[in-house]
Amino acid sequence: MRTVIIADVVMSIDNVLGVAAAAKGSLLLLVFGLVVSVPLVIGGAQLIMRLIERFPILIVAGGGLLGYVAGELIVEDSAIVDWVHAHASWLSWAAPTGGVVLVVGVAKWMQARRERHATS
Repeated sequence: MRTVIIADVVMSIDNVLGVAAAAKGSLLLLVFGLVVSVPLVIGGAQLIMRLIERFPILIVAGGGLLGYVAGELIVEDSAIVDWVHAHASWLSWAAPTGGVVLVVGVAKWMQARRERHATS
């Protein structure tokens, strides 16, 4: 329960910042954006929590997706993208794949470690 409340607060703060940026100083747009979006964020979080409780594999899939996106962001960074394309184009698929393996692998390792310590 505490995790859900913390997640709701964090997502709400993030949402407020996003709406404030999109409103570009317009008080009317800011109020309208908050009135519409905050209930959607909270309702969406509750829906996602129900789905995760019913299908725990979504946690692994979500973590894998984050690892994939992180790998893509690394090779598409403007500081190295030209070098990657010129010298190591294989990183365009290897970095996202490695991100999935790293995130899911570390999560599974931490889970196994926690279970070992719980039974000791």
